[in-house]
This record gives sequence, structure tokens and C-alpha cells, in this order.
Amino acid sequence: MKKTLFLLTVVGLALPAVAAPLDFHENWDGYLAGSANRFEEPYKSTWPDMTGVTNRYPVETAQNRSSPNSLLVHNTGWSDIKMAITHDLGGEWQATDENPIVVEFYLRIPGGNSHRRHLDLIVELSKDDAIAPGESGGAANVIAFGMPRSVRDAAASWFFDGATWANTGLAPTGANWQQFKMTVKSNEIGFLIGDSSNSGFVRTYTGTFTQINIRHVSDGGTGAAYLDDLSVTGGVLVPEPATALMLLGLGGLFLRRRRG
Repeated sequence: MKKTLFLLTVVGLALPAVAAPLDFHENWDGYLAGSANRFEEPYKSTWPDMTGVTNRYPVETAQNRSSPNSLLVHNTGWSDIKMAITHDLGGEWQATDENPIVVEFYLRIPGGNSHRRHLDLIVELSKDDAIAPGESGGAANVIAFGMPRSVRDAAASWFFDGATWANTGLAPTGANWQQFKMTVKSNEIGFLIGDSSNSGFVRTYTGTFTQINIRHVSDGGTGAAYLDDLSVTGGVLVPEPATALMLLGLGGLFLRRRRG
């Protein structure tokens, strides 16, 4: 009886770490704002550069959905600069039908339709430092959603399914703050912008995710957006090999004791 209670206690301690869903939120309110102070601590340590990419997004007070700050993503004056920042999700996460991973963020594109057509903004779930190609084609460990200039169709938004870019059929309808939402399931992806949604798209990359990235896909043009209230929720944490082996061993021990 004591051994059974000990086993249940150990398994109980291990299971919450495996079963707890993602619950990451970012509004950039705790960072120093201003274009002259890009990537000061703690921002730089929280959102480091992706490998081989220059990190230059400023935290701004000019526009925000939830006071006082937001993140400004724009092209103006930044030609020949590739930008991307990343946040480690603290493990390896799998999206399932029962526990989808939901990525939500809010954009305000003050320049109207011309800015929407030239905006380069992608929010990605990726496995390690993989990034979606700037043009259609090429497999990568990424599911992405945003408004990439290099693959744009007028003012529509696009997504990367792990192999190619495709049009979501959705787009912002004005210069006010609007919700962007991507729901990732086992084999499907769904999208929402404002009050319009579109779902049932095939998810070509069906592997796990370890980080979320914000980046430009290409350079040039004049497109700008303020990004605020980013969240990543849901999913299932995949146990590390050592944890999985421990649970397997404890399960085997429990069965042996019961049979004995």
C-alpha cells in the first residue's frame, strides 16, 4: 500500500508538467519604449534574435491596445535588413484536436490599404530556429500567419502550412485595432481576422513547436503595423526522454507489484 501511494505521488508530481497547457502572454508593457532604445534589457533577453537575423523592432507608446506599449513592425528606412525575434516556449509542444494551440494577436495598421499591401509581418510557431521561406515553396518546421509582402495578394493575409504559402481569404477591414487568430490542430489550421474566419486548411507540417517568432518576410515597400496583446495558449507538452522513461519505468514497476 505504501509503495502504491509513493508511486502515485511521484507520478502526480510528473504529470502536471506534462499536462499543463501553454499560457504565454506578451503586451510589451514592461519594456523601455522609444526607437532610440531598441532591444534594451529585459526585452533583448526575453526576445532574442533568431540565428543570422538582425533584431530591430522598437517598443512604442504612440499606439497601444492595452496601455502603455505595443511593438512597431515596419519597413520604412530599413531596406536590406532582415528582422526576427523569438521567444522560447519552454519545451516541445504538440497541437492536437482536443488541445489545439491558439496564437492570438492584435494589429493596428494606421496607413490604410496601401500599408496593408506592403506590410511584412509574420507570426510563426516553429520547431527551433526554422523560419518559413520568403516565397512559396520549401518545407520548414513552421506554421505561420500574417501579411507578407513577398507573397501578398492585394491586402489579403497569408499563411504557411509547413511547405507552401496560401491565401486565408481574410484581411483587415480598417485602420482600427483588429484581432488576428490562428488555431492549430492535429492536421488542420483555422484563421480569424476581426469578425471573419476561415478554417479547415491542411497543416502540412505536423510536428512539434518550441518557440514563437515575429519577423519580416522581405524588405522594401512602405508598410507598418503596431502589434499588441500576443498570446499562445493550449497544446500538449511532450515529455523529455528522461521524463518519459521515468514514467514508463514507474508504470512497469506498478504493474509488476500488482501482479506479484
